[in-house]
Amino acid sequence: MNDQSFKNVPNDYKLSNREAEVLRLVVLGKSNQEIADELFLAVDTVKTHIHNILVKTEQQNRTTLILHFWKR
Repeated sequence: MNDQSFKNVPNDYKLSNREAEVLRLVVLGKSNQEIADELFLAVDTVKTHIHNILVKTEQQNRTTLILHFWKR
């Protein structure tokens, strides 16, 4: 996923800015702990964001989420 193709993702899926940041890092293969460290969040907060992203994008799990957005 390049930055240009990622640009419309928040609007396409009604993601918050923070959810979009978390999604970008998930797609890059970062772990929950790595995302938490990079964004100065608690790991539980990252998990909540990922859950919300999965619901909004209608994906079943992290793997399908990554595959869906990696193709963009």
